[in-house]
Amino acid sequence: MFTGIITEIGKLKNVVRKGSSHALQIACKNTGEGLKLGDSVAINGACLSIVDASKGALSFDVVENTWQKTNLKRLTSGDSVNMENALRMGEALSGHMVSGHIDGERKIKNIQKNAKECFLDVEMLPGDEKHIVPKGSVALDGVSLTVGE
Repeated sequence: MFTGIITEIGKLKNVVRKGSSHALQIACKNTGEGLKLGDSVAINGACLSIVDASKGALSFDVVENTWQKTNLKRLTSGDSVNMENALRMGEALSGHMVSGHIDGERKIKNIQKNAKECFLDVEMLPGDEKHIVPKGSVALDGVSLTVGE
């Protein structure tokens, strides 16, 4: 589980096709500290397991289902990614409960900004409405957001 509060912006170092999956290597400074192989990290909201950790970088294998349902498939070397370590029992929840299991991609149709706020108009696909409630939450690229309407 995650909170949707991004703790670091990582940089994609490398992405390689690896049989039926893809291997991602992400450069990061803080994410991964104290973690071990198999621990979970949200990358653009997708829950991925660490398969290798070296100084300043984490590696993940992305299975085909996750690859197809996320924006990870469009990333290239040098792109930024949102990162968040998995929630630990006893830690404060600063955002919402976010599972890291991605349902699919949606387009942002419009963005309106003012001095204090930013409003996103996000596409909904048939069937989405049964999962979305006013004042509920959604995560976009791993960022926890409150539904306005």
